[in-house]
Amino acid sequence: MNKKNKLSNSMMILGQLLIKRGAIDLHRWEQLTGEIIDPDDNLLTALASEVALSENELMNILSKELKVPFIELDCYIIDPAICRIIPTAIIFSQTILPLHRGKNFLSLAMADPANTQAIEDVEFMLGLKVKPILARSRDIKKISEEVFKEELITTKPVIDGWYDGNEEDEERHYIPEPTAESLAARLFNIVIQHIVSGEADCIQIIAKKLELDIIER
Repeated sequence: MNKKNKLSNSMMILGQLLIKRGAIDLHRWEQLTGEIIDPDDNLLTALASEVALSENELMNILSKELKVPFIELDCYIIDPAICRIIPTAIIFSQTILPLHRGKNFLSLAMADPANTQAIEDVEFMLGLKVKPILARSRDIKKISEEVFKEELITTKPVIDGWYDGNEEDEERHYIPEPTAESLAARLFNIVIQHIVSGEADCIQIIAKKLELDIIER
């Protein structure tokens, strides 16, 4: 396999999981990975078609295995100032995107959260603990290109990604709030925050007219 076809650690893990589950056989996996020129961008789409699962379902499988949250970045508007705390070359070469800086940590969207070397490099460079978050490679690239080309034009409020609160809050809410005002987006963010904070192993959601009760177990 040539360099441009090299799979990320996370995609290799996903492939191993699918093979182990019998969703795809090794021969077909090798065919797919040999055919895809940019695996992080296109292999996920090809796999979703091959195993009859959505891309979100595949990402959630990987998220569970890696024990990191998965978010859809197109629900967010990211503060460009946060993105620029990491050099542009590293942002693009590692396919990462800073989302929120706390007092002692940085939440980092990554196409490959299994890339421990990239995490260690960022931690060393910034002196902050990295909290990795799984995101699609193409979404990270799209937002990075918009931010660094200064083409991000929006009338929506920009997320304040800098730490502004007490230490208890910074550990609990390190994923920025989504700008989307739909009930689904807000509900998704609440659930992710509760899961990431470790406050609940099981969450039951009860709809009551236009209100939601969240019960932690």
